[in-house]
Amino acid sequence: MKAALLQTCIDRLHLRCGVCPHACVLRENQRGKCGVRENQDGIIVALNDGLAVAKAVDPIEKKPLKRFMPGTMIYSTAAAGCNLSCPWCQNHAIVNVSPSTYYFGYPVHPEAHIVAAKKARAKSLAMTYSEPTVALE
Repeated sequence: MKAALLQTCIDRLHLRCGVCPHACVLRENQRGKCGVRENQDGIIVALNDGLAVAKAVDPIEKKPLKRFMPGTMIYSTAAAGCNLSCPWCQNHAIVNVSPSTYYFGYPVHPEAHIVAAKKARAKSLAMTYSEPTVALE
């Protein structure tokens, strides 16, 4: 597992995650609101680094990008975890994780996303289906 970006040591027992505005303060073995950053042995690790829970090729019009490259396809991928709690979320089953979750997706090398996007003739890539900062690393 990879050390999460943007973390600060508060004291011997607590670390602050700086990835999102929640600024979670984590004790040993505690996870942040997103469910995918955890304090392990005094380092916050990204449990979803290099893993994907979904990928698809979609028409760009499915995204909230008005008039951006109309008529093209976009390669969409998602990492597990989300720091939001939207009651209307249609993707909660694939992105929300609980403290008992140990499966964070399947390994996908970043270059494999690019290869898949090119193969599908997608003109763009999107981190989507959840709040994108969960995949910062």
